[in-house]
Amino acid sequence: MKRLHFVLRSKLASFTIILLLLVMSCNWFGSSFELDPSSSENWVRFESEVKPISLEYLKNWVPFNTSQGNHGDEEVIAVMGGPTVNYPAVTIAYRQMSNPSLSEVADWGESREGQNDDYVSYSLKAIEIAGRPALLRSYSFTIRNSVGITCYHTYLADKDDAYLVEMCARQKQEGEELEAIWQHMINSIRIE
Repeated sequence: MKRLHFVLRSKLASFTIILLLLVMSCNWFGSSFELDPSSSENWVRFESEVKPISLEYLKNWVPFNTSQGNHGDEEVIAVMGGPTVNYPAVTIAYRQMSNPSLSEVADWGESREGQNDDYVSYSLKAIEIAGRPALLRSYSFTIRNSVGITCYHTYLADKDDAYLVEMCARQKQEGEELEAIWQHMINSIRIE
């Protein structure tokens, strides 16, 4: 009887562990976008408490003002993430520069990256956001366990301020839905 009880407990424990791993993997690899990004009611405007920059994000994401920086990076003024662990993620960074050109802002933004050996940066693309010139660059790198990450940098300049809005996601998350979310967020950036 003891042996049967032990076997049943072992099978239950194994089943519980397998079920837990399955649920975690669904959360890790499944869709992190439970809301329809094409519906305007699913978007909320985030406004930085540090600088006059704002953008829209999906209402099930979590934004944070980081007036003291983030993990030792004092240039980060805000972070926000999707409903899953780590990615997708958005970071807003700021640096004071004397009348910066967009190429100077892009150089600063790229200098913040590239610490990974496999960092691959793609060419800059000139875009316009709410009548304001900006630059867009994508790049990719690999993190622990060979997880590929793709990021988009949006560079903006305003008087004596340089802004970087970084949007990153696991490459397995990429697709039309994520592209629509990134495009909406980029188009919604405002500097007052």
